[in-house]
This record gives sequence, structure tokens and C-alpha cells, in this order.
Amino acid sequence: MRNIFKKVTMMGIIITCLGFFSGCSTGIKEQSVSDMIELHTWHFTSGIRNNAIKVKHTDNTVFECTVDKGYLVISNDDSGKNVIIESGETIYWTPYDDKLATWTDLAYVQIVLKDEDNIIGYAIIEIKQNPEYGLNYDAEILKSVVFPKVNGQYQSITEEDVNTAMASIIAER
Repeated sequence: MRNIFKKVTMMGIIITCLGFFSGCSTGIKEQSVSDMIELHTWHFTSGIRNNAIKVKHTDNTVFECTVDKGYLVISNDDSGKNVIIESGETIYWTPYDDKLATWTDLAYVQIVLKDEDNIIGYAIIEIKQNPEYGLNYDAEILKSVVFPKVNGQYQSITEEDVNTAMASIIAER
């Protein structure tokens, strides 16, 4: 009986410790930002580019943008599912997906902010077709964060860290 009590007590202590430590974060510090992504002209226009996503941060940063459905357009000659743009630039999302040969009703744009080889932030945008207006789409920034420097140094953020975070956000939708 005494051995059982010791085992149960020890298991309780282990579970408590594991519970305590699992509640701790991975040590990554992130800060929400509201001015990194600007969405405008999310309505059908004839002859004028619409569905605009403008990105901005410091001058030496780049934004790696990926869309799962539809395409991202930088200019008439430059578009794709993956594009890289600099701070201050605008990309446009187009809902027709050549590979699927169909119009898209739901898409996610995943954006990773980098300063040289350092990942310093990310954003995720959900795009839904507006059922009342056929070719009109609504876009919502689900999350937009930067990873601030800690003790003057960039945090060690991996592609896997960011991809996991964005996949989790999409899964919750």
C-alpha cells in the first residue's frame, strides 16, 4: 500500500511539473502590429487593379508572399503563387486559378517578413468570395506580427516555426 502511495504521489508531481512546463512558451517573443499590411480596393473594378495588398516595414526588409489559391501579381508580366517584394510595394491577388481552372472562393496569403536571412515577422490573410457580389472578395488580416530583437539580437526563428504558426491559424478557421 505504501509503494502505491509513493508511485501515485510521484506521478502527481511529474504530471504537475509537466503541466507547468508545457504551459511555458517556446521562448519566442512576438509583437502584434497593425500597420505592416494594408488592404485596399477589395471590390470588382474594370480596368483598374483590385484586391491590393501593400506591405511596409523598414527599408531593408523583404516580404516572401505565398498564396494557396489564385495568384499574386506584381506587374502584368510578373505573377505567381510565390513572390518576393520589398517594403512599400503592392501586390494584387487574382481569384482565377489556372491550375484548378476555376474561380477561387477561399484563399490564404501567407507572408514572411525577412531582414537578410533573419525571419522577423509574418502575416496571414484570409480571402473569401462575397456570396452577394460574385466577383467581389473580402480580405481579413488574421494575424500580423513581428519578432522584436532580444538583447539587441534577432531571435532565432525558423521557417518551421512560422509555417507551424500559420498552419495552426488556418486550421482554427
